[in-house]
Amino acid sequence: MWYRTGTIAATKSSKVVTGTGTKWADAKQGVGPGQMLLLPAAGTVVMYEIASVQSNTQLTLVDAFTGTTVTAQAYAIITTYIDSVPDFARRLASQLSDYQSQLDGWQSILTGSGDVTLTAPDGTSVTVASMSKMQGDYVSRTLGGIQNIEGGIKVSGEIQATAPNTYRLVQGGYGSFWRQDTNNLYLMLTNNKDEYGSYNSLRPFRVALDTGNVVIESKLTANTFVDNATNIGKTSTGGKTFTAIEDWSKPVGYSSLLNAVSTNKPPALANTYTYWNVLGKRDTEGGYGGILLNYGTGDAYIGVSINEITAPTWNRLYSEKNKPTAADVGALAVGAGGWLGTTSPAISDIEAVSANQLWRASTNATGGPDATAPWAGFQFGFDGASRWTMCARQGVNTIDLRTRVRAPSGWGSWVAMWHTGNTSVDANGFIKKASPIARLTNHPYKMQSDFLDGFTLSGLVAVNPEATGVTAVKVATGVYEVTGSLGFSLEGWTVEIPQDVNGNRLCFVATEVDHDGKITVSVSKRRFDIDTAAIVAGDPMDIPDGRWIDLRINMPASDIKDMTEVDELIAQPEECVEATAD
Repeated sequence: MWYRTGTIAATKSSKVVTGTGTKWADAKQGVGPGQMLLLPAAGTVVMYEIASVQSNTQLTLVDAFTGTTVTAQAYAIITTYIDSVPDFARRLASQLSDYQSQLDGWQSILTGSGDVTLTAPDGTSVTVASMSKMQGDYVSRTLGGIQNIEGGIKVSGEIQATAPNTYRLVQGGYGSFWRQDTNNLYLMLTNNKDEYGSYNSLRPFRVALDTGNVVIESKLTANTFVDNATNIGKTSTGGKTFTAIEDWSKPVGYSSLLNAVSTNKPPALANTYTYWNVLGKRDTEGGYGGILLNYGTGDAYIGVSINEITAPTWNRLYSEKNKPTAADVGALAVGAGGWLGTTSPAISDIEAVSANQLWRASTNATGGPDATAPWAGFQFGFDGASRWTMCARQGVNTIDLRTRVRAPSGWGSWVAMWHTGNTSVDANGFIKKASPIARLTNHPYKMQSDFLDGFTLSGLVAVNPEATGVTAVKVATGVYEVTGSLGFSLEGWTVEIPQDVNGNRLCFVATEVDHDGKITVSVSKRRFDIDTAAIVAGDPMDIPDGRWIDLRINMPASDIKDMTEVDELIAQPEECVEATAD
């Protein structure tokens, strides 16, 4: 037989031959000392005798290799002659060696420890765990991932879980499981078709780990009732029922059934022939507290007694269905209507000391803020001598609030309250009294975000509600025309010029009012005049970006007392606001 597996490398004058892909040391192959190695050389074949085999890839020749050094060279080794006695001996030795190797391997598997490496008949190596190692791994192994087990599991000991989510149930497209964090134990639910997914936002059941308190965060439908500390029964025939008692002051448990003929009923129920449920409990001293619920009408009363002899004092509970009347609330009722109605009690003397109340007064009432208008307000106080009242003008859609206080010696003067309806924040951030106000700017769309708070844009001005109808245009550099008013206000401030952080005005402003009420605003640079030692107008300039000029104006009025002749509104031509503005 021949052995030709792999290739060889041989060096001239060397006895060592190296193999690639060879298994010369494998007894089954029959390669050994005394056998012939055939190598081609210069048109002939040269035979060499093998002296020894060192490994699967190295053997030694009896004589040194005489040919030219070769690599990856084909070769042939005559191992035995077929059916000869040596061939039989080789085959038998090979089989016995293989069997012995397998027996040694199985002995190591059965009696050894750790991993055992076996050599398969084809020469490949296989590593398996010994029985001892497999038993140890089975006892101590921690399984990862989902383990599928067919059939049920029955244990006689405790099942312990260290993961937050445990004991998942899957059915009908939904999943449910218990979850425990550091504070609570929850029953968690998944969304439909996500039964193996995470939990949703529902929390139907929660237990606080530190107190054991139970919280039910979803709708609870109960078909049972509690009739004492331990018994729960159904209201249907055959189950436990409410305990019927005759004296309303002495219910025997948490739930008792009372009827119209029982004694110690609330006075308002004297002629009521319906059944009530009493939810309550005696304390250890014989006292009682409870709530009466009428299933027929929806009425509810709460009562408390200090002992089992004294009947409870019953007080009605009000709800959306059973709202209180003015008579029901007693001291909270304020005159004929008051808090509960639409018309406050009328008084003729606002200065009269009265009970805490709402009030309304006509134009001819004594002590009002303004005898020309009706007022409505309220009055409270520390006692009968120290009072406080506040009222609002009626019949108009603008806010006019007045207030004053009373000391034991008498009432103080009425004062008006400032608010966003009668004040304005000027271009420099100061609060000023507001009549009609127009904020004049060069670029409305380059203003800060609060420029239009309480104002409406109209051309180049932003106007408050009182200045509706006023608008402005730019006619030249630094020259603006404001129309729609009667000119400037006749009292108080009229123009506010923007300033820097040091209080220096950013421009020089002059104004002129025509006979038709048109206001011309001229803006220029500030220039110091040496002759007059004053700030005067320089070159024309636009209002700086992001800033505005406040104009307090006078608007046409329907009331003749508010009308003013146009001639009175005309300021002197080229008025120097730099020198005169407030």
